[in-house]
Amino acid sequence: MRRLRTPLVIAAFAVLLFAPGITWGVLHVDERTAERGWAVDDEAPLGLLAEIHNIVAPEGYRNLGYPLFYAFASGAVYAPYLGYLAVTGKLQTPSSHFPYGLAEPTRTVRVLALLSKGLTMLLAVAVVLGAWYFARTAWDPTTGVLAAAFVALTYPLGYYARTGNVDVPMLAPTALALAAYAYMVRDGITPRRAVALGIGVGLALATKEAALGLFLAFPLAVPFIRPARHPGGAPGPAVDWRSWGIAATTAFLALGVGSGFFVDPGRYLDHLRFLAGRVDMLPESAVLTTSFPMTLAGHRDYLAFLAEGLPATLTLPGVILAGMGIAWAWRRSTRTFLLVLPAVTYLAFIFLLLRVGQLRYLLPLAVILAIFAAVGLVAGARTRHPVVRGASILLGGLALGTGLLRHADLTHAMLNDSRYEAERWLAAQLRPGDRIEYFGATQKLPRLPTGVEIARATRYRGMFATYDTSAARAEEIFGEWNQRQPRFVLLIPDHSTRSRGDPYDATVPPALYRALESGEAPYRRVAFFHTPPLFPFVRRPPLDYPSVNPPVRIYAR
Repeated sequence: MRRLRTPLVIAAFAVLLFAPGITWGVLHVDERTAERGWAVDDEAPLGLLAEIHNIVAPEGYRNLGYPLFYAFASGAVYAPYLGYLAVTGKLQTPSSHFPYGLAEPTRTVRVLALLSKGLTMLLAVAVVLGAWYFARTAWDPTTGVLAAAFVALTYPLGYYARTGNVDVPMLAPTALALAAYAYMVRDGITPRRAVALGIGVGLALATKEAALGLFLAFPLAVPFIRPARHPGGAPGPAVDWRSWGIAATTAFLALGVGSGFFVDPGRYLDHLRFLAGRVDMLPESAVLTTSFPMTLAGHRDYLAFLAEGLPATLTLPGVILAGMGIAWAWRRSTRTFLLVLPAVTYLAFIFLLLRVGQLRYLLPLAVILAIFAAVGLVAGARTRHPVVRGASILLGGLALGTGLLRHADLTHAMLNDSRYEAERWLAAQLRPGDRIEYFGATQKLPRLPTGVEIARATRYRGMFATYDTSAARAEEIFGEWNQRQPRFVLLIPDHSTRSRGDPYDATVPPALYRALESGEAPYRRVAFFHTPPLFPFVRRPPLDYPSVNPPVRIYAR
């Protein structure tokens, strides 16, 4: 039991860190609203269930953005609850349309969404434990505990641990693979360690292919990882090709099972073709986020993003400590520096291929750097030089303290999202039969009272479409409002305008917004909701998408 004390304390700390705010953005579905929660790319639960159902009975549209491991894992979590609903008669013939064959669709979908979020949170805890095991194995228990703290306080992890996105589910098996890799670097490769490595690699790639950047390090490390000694201490061959073959075979099997390739190969191949098209499109597309072309200016701008994004992810003191840890590892031995190799290959991978200005694509790199921040802190604190020792402890306190304050501020923003207050205000104002209009994606809306009509003010064809936002179109919308006479109009920005920073989404004509704000339109602003930060001095970095606590503007006739 004593051996379990440290991991149990670390797991409890991670749960206490991630659990508050887990209800943020939970899907509220009825016949009027979207089938996604507030988090961008969060497919849980309906999208995940649809992908599983499409294996048995394809129904046309399929989300090809990711492999299916997270859908399968979520389905396993859903299964007991869905079985209970079937036994009690609350689940009849499943359907892809509301009410989906459910007797209580709104409540049931909410429970399923919370199950997915709970699963993601537990996988985030597994990432933290993986970092602890990696550092403890490669160095010592103190470094392991500090590595767990640095990883747990990595800023984007605090957001993605509370959503149904695939980024954390990808990191959890990645952490398993890295833990096995650290063990192999220290004590050599064995068939058992090879199986653990292969399972982690295969399931991570079966969740999201971005993990490949880390795993490119493993083939490069093969000549430097010795076989484990045989019983009696007899030396083995220079390279244990049998164990490496077991690792590769296990990775292939785990990928085939986890991705769905073995049960629906056509869908997986379609996913790979879709992914290749998306990668080719990224340098020319700024719809979702900033991207960087393969030009000299693009290289400069991408390096500038990394220089800004890594401190946003780890804090600047954390990045400095990571550099100290890497330098110390390099000086100690080449074998220790093998542990940095996954960070090097991932950095090359995102620089040469992804080139996307999003913090979540830095998370795999940040996990490695956070571990080395712990290495740098411990090495600096143990040195005999008083200045280096004092500076290291100061940097460690600043990094961990800033990370904790960022997490607290993010949690405050999620628990007090502007849409919760807007929901309460609208519930007091609206009556059955009232009409409310909005712009853009439905998923960003607050929950609205039953009996209220919800409609878009103008057509929305998705994030990649272009829209008429001319002054003439603004006048047309005003004329349409005079005919329809909605009680309220909502303006909420969405992720398609991240780079522009506008307080409205891409379907809103700027002239319409100016007229609404200046009082020249037939509608005037009657309410504004945007929760202030808990710690303004922390200056919490922006997330990949402005989906947490967006400003909500409400206009009335």
